[in-house]
Amino acid sequence: IPGPLVLLGFAFAYWYDCTPIPSLAYNVALAAVFELALAICAFAWHVERLRENGDGRQNDGYLSSPALVAYDFLATMVLVIAIWGAVLTFGRWDVMGMEEGQCNSALYLGAFISSVITFLFVLYEMGESCYDTFVEKDED
Repeated sequence: IPGPLVLLGFAFAYWYDCTPIPSLAYNVALAAVFELALAICAFAWHVERLRENGDGRQNDGYLSSPALVAYDFLATMVLVIAIWGAVLTFGRWDVMGMEEGQCNSALYLGAFISSVITFLFVLYEMGESCYDTFVEKDED
């Protein structure tokens, strides 16, 4: 939980310190808020336990728990915000710095690293899902 709080601090401390990318502070602030909400929901609603008990799905395939629906929505929003952050930051190293007309490096790196970490989690989950699919298929 400290990570999103640090991002939120960067967003508000350097809100107007990125003239080349005006929406960067909004991206960092929204990433922090949604990541914090996702972490709180995961702990408060015991999402992993709900998923372990039948993946939280009813017989017809619909999610039975509103907590899982909300959690999945928040996770999707974190991914969308990470894509937005990647579009803003990837390949734009020239705007990072402390000089006039550049973005504050803490704000820029906050958006960049937040996007990279989110993408790494997505890749891990996709790999784990593919591995589970192939292992289960081989055991049949």
